[in-house]
Amino acid sequence: MKYCIHCGAQLPDDAQFCPGCGKATGDGASPTPTRKIPLPALLTVLAVALVAGVVFALTRGGSSQEAPGTPQSGESTATVTATASPTPTETSAASPAPTETPQPVQDDGSWLVTSAEPWKGAWCTEDGAELMIFESWNMNASQLPQTNEDGSITIYCTDVRGGTPTETYLFSADQTTLTHMDYTGKTLDTYRRPTYDMAPTPLPSSDWGAYTMVEGDATSYNPYGPSVDFIVDAFRFGICPYQRLSDNGDGTMSIYCSSGPEGFFTVFSFTTEGEDSYLTIYDADGNVRYRYLRTAT
Repeated sequence: MKYCIHCGAQLPDDAQFCPGCGKATGDGASPTPTRKIPLPALLTVLAVALVAGVVFALTRGGSSQEAPGTPQSGESTATVTATASPTPTETSAASPAPTETPQPVQDDGSWLVTSAEPWKGAWCTEDGAELMIFESWNMNASQLPQTNEDGSITIYCTDVRGGTPTETYLFSADQTTLTHMDYTGKTLDTYRRPTYDMAPTPLPSSDWGAYTMVEGDATSYNPYGPSVDFIVDAFRFGICPYQRLSDNGDGTMSIYCSSGPEGFFTVFSFTTEGEDSYLTIYDADGNVRYRYLRTAT
């Protein structure tokens, strides 16, 4: 049995023409009928296949989606702590608040020292011929104070550059004398506190006190002294002994600081803002170099 290759109708075995479509059967008649799928049916099949594919894709994607915070394949499981960057601020010349606590001062009417380190400050030889500021003489030495049984204090000084002992001071229990010794304990000199009449050109006592830096570079070398407990009295300007005080007539004053091999002149001013008193030190061009707030008198 064979079928028409044109319309698929069944043909008699000896038929030369198809009784259905009238076309010649020829030798290429197909022994198997070729069924044509109607167009509407084909579209229906395609639509069903498309929907099935979409559903499969969604189902597979949902099953492979990982919970928030779960590392993906190949991703490191190490925990990273994010640190927020600080909000940018304008660069200011003001120094950060000092971590040291300003100390109260002891005042005998001409010199000042902090209660924490009473052996520092102004001293003079017993005959009054030589004046020295303890901090100025020991700028390159670390100091280790040790309180003795009798109430005196021994201050051991070590060279910060080489770590070798340099000298020793004995501060008397009654706080009136300072004995200077070499590192072997041999006495070199004995000092006492100076009196007001020995000050070459003392600053007004109304400006004396301990000051704390509020403007300027507190991290770099400061020839005048520390950023906290910067003391001004009749004999010292920070760590510098001074003289030749003069009024410049423009609200500033000048002094000669006899520190270092040659010394140097300094221009500064004292001002009051409300209840606060300030000391301002200027550079050679008249710009503010350091500004201090008085924290103790």
